[in-house]
Amino acid sequence: MTDKKLLKYLKKSFEPPNGEQILTPVVLTDSKGKYLQAQCSLPIENSIRWWDKSGRNSKQGLKWLRDNLETEIALIGNISLYIWVGTCDLTEYNHPYIKLRQEPEEIVQSVINNFQKIAEILKNYPACKLTFLKYHPTQYMNGILVVHIRTLNNLLIRTSLLLNISFRLMITSDI
Repeated sequence: MTDKKLLKYLKKSFEPPNGEQILTPVVLTDSKGKYLQAQCSLPIENSIRWWDKSGRNSKQGLKWLRDNLETEIALIGNISLYIWVGTCDLTEYNHPYIKLRQEPEEIVQSVINNFQKIAEILKNYPACKLTFLKYHPTQYMNGILVVHIRTLNNLLIRTSLLLNISFRLMITSDI
């Protein structure tokens, strides 16, 4: 979304949906969720459940769902689950640097396999909804124009596009 479109969207007044809430929104994510949750201020936004953990990759997200989903649904009812993990599969954090892991194509396939397993788990809960959120890599890093950063960023963009195309294929086919 461009800055212009974002500003236009933010100028619109927010009208909360009317009616009874049937599904509880839940986001399974890594540390991105903590930052986004801090931006929530409206009552409807505060009803979102955040299952976040710093450094969580898709394999850890899959394991967490296997271990906890049944209990969580019993506690909070049917959910609309948004999957926003996988960034930590593609990157490696060594304070203060983040670098792209080797063999991104193999990693993408591993992420897709884990997401397919997540979709299989959710099939056991037909009243629940599953959504995979797209990846949006940053285009620039605080205005730093370094050839190495641009090269890594271009590789990350290509890898993210591959993931997003795979998401579309998963959605259009019967997982």
